[in-house]
Amino acid sequence: MMAANSIVVQKPPSTYMCSFSLYTSTVIMAMLQTILSALLAVLYKVKIEGDSVIVRILFWIHVCCSVSALLFSLFCIAKRKIGSTYEVVLHGYLLSVLINGLTSLFGVLYIPLFFLQTTHSLMEGLDYFICFSLSGVLLFLQWAVKQVTEQMLPVMEHDFKLQPRSKRSTTMNAIYTAVLVASTLAYSAVAWIGLSMDANANEDLF
Repeated sequence: MMAANSIVVQKPPSTYMCSFSLYTSTVIMAMLQTILSALLAVLYKVKIEGDSVIVRILFWIHVCCSVSALLFSLFCIAKRKIGSTYEVVLHGYLLSVLINGLTSLFGVLYIPLFFLQTTHSLMEGLDYFICFSLSGVLLFLQWAVKQVTEQMLPVMEHDFKLQPRSKRSTTMNAIYTAVLVASTLAYSAVAWIGLSMDANANEDLF
């Protein structure tokens, strides 16, 4: 007979990824986040005006989000909670999902506008279309990542092993937090620049 004060952790029976388990789905989503964010960052730098201030900021935001997703996927694979590092990586990953989603939405709106404002060849138009499509895919992925990760949280709390915090983990926490703050400030900057460009464009029209 089960004790009255016992705790039972129930794992969600299904995920958005069909036959994959919740744990496998979380790792796959994090790896997709890592690869697609890094790929979009490279495409921004290579295929679109690399000297543009907005493109540079978008590049570094996606790089930071890619690193955050990579660290989270490594923690999931290791199944270890190293002091407060686990909480920093987890909350940082969830924050990067939000930032990545907003940045991808900005890309979906910015790329067509930037393309129409300048003259390009057919091949350059194809490059812009690829960046636009990948931004849309990454935007949709953030919703799926958020859903799966939220389902995974109680499983991580229950199943992942806890290890004592070391001085090295404290240093990593500080570095990781600094990266997240920098990416947040970068997104604020790109949003401000985008609004300024729209305002200047409207003034030119009048």
